[in-house]
Amino acid sequence: MAQLIPETFIDEVRTNTDILDFASQYIQFQKKGKNYFGLCPFHEERTPSFSISEEKQIFHCFSCGRGGNVFKLLMDIENISFPEAVLKVAQDNNIPIPSDLQSSTTSKQEKLKSHPLRQAYREVSELYHHILMVTDYGKEALNYLMNRGMTEATIKEFQLGFAPPRDIVYDFLLNKGHQPEDLANSGLFINSNSDEKLRDRFKNRIMYPISDNYGNVIAFSGRTLRDDSDEPKYLNSPETDIFNKSKTLFNYQKAKKNLRQRQSMVLFEGFMDVISAYEAGVKTGIASMGTSLTDQQIYLIKQATSDLVICYDGDNPGIKATNRAIKLLDKKQQFNLSVVLLPDGHDPDDFIRSYGSEAFVNQVNGAMTTIDFGLQLLQRHYNLDNNREKNRICELSCELDCA
Repeated sequence: MAQLIPETFIDEVRTNTDILDFASQYIQFQKKGKNYFGLCPFHEERTPSFSISEEKQIFHCFSCGRGGNVFKLLMDIENISFPEAVLKVAQDNNIPIPSDLQSSTTSKQEKLKSHPLRQAYREVSELYHHILMVTDYGKEALNYLMNRGMTEATIKEFQLGFAPPRDIVYDFLLNKGHQPEDLANSGLFINSNSDEKLRDRFKNRIMYPISDNYGNVIAFSGRTLRDDSDEPKYLNSPETDIFNKSKTLFNYQKAKKNLRQRQSMVLFEGFMDVISAYEAGVKTGIASMGTSLTDQQIYLIKQATSDLVICYDGDNPGIKATNRAIKLLDKKQQFNLSVVLLPDGHDPDDFIRSYGSEAFVNQVNGAMTTIDFGLQLLQRHYNLDNNREKNRICELSCELDCA
């Protein structure tokens, strides 16, 4: 397949691409001497050993030994072929791709052969989004999202969708050319006990696509339309060959791209918090997958930035979760941490709907240090009118400052 791409086009793409700019979409770099260093995307490490030479336009990891040009970097990061890497680099750099070349190198059969599961999730995500936006099945769900203050632009940005109350996905994917054995292990279906037929896992739910670190849809989270339903409020995809929740952060790829406008990532608890914050103007929000932070997720954040704002719910469980996150982040990596403590027990989504976007952005921009956060919690538990308790706060403050 590589011979289909003329050398002249490959050279044009390579000479018009800065490998440092391209790699910065994935990794945070610091200049040391002539080269730039960051944490390697191919293995976990504490000391940056992944090097970019702008002069030579190559990368090299001094720990794992990987190296090459911008095409090789993309091939290794996203596990794609050389022709796919050339085309993706060209697209990202707005280099025109001849129509015959594009069609010959991105045929449906080649995509299915390379990434059948990723392709299936992309196609199902597009299907759910179409159902939400233009069909009668999706009207109630679309109204629900609009009533929560979500704009059509945001719904499209996050490719939100709707899974109808009947089985449609299996036949849809078969007609797209997918094989039954691939679909059986996709996580998109459940086995029916009665006839052993694969049934859609998600039905009558608003669908939130979950992407990997490079923007490929790899899973879903489905929310019921009504909070009083007997069904669980959220239903998530099971882990598959392409989805591991401990290694995934919701909205990570979009947040990385927006770090140039705002250098801090903002860590939320839930999907809706991230989406509401994005609509309010905070576009670097991420969320762990309904669980406590993992080492792998912390490493992903560290690859992108050293500056992190924690913005969990303002109620007691949220405050406890914030404390756990602070301890874990302080223990695992060196971050410049700050904390948003929302008033009156609000979660970010509720706060935005109650007080507006500007008020929320001010909360994030005015995030307090972890020491100030600890002091505020102490003041909630001690009486400042009592001198003995005041002294106790001072003692604990010193302990926090020395920790």
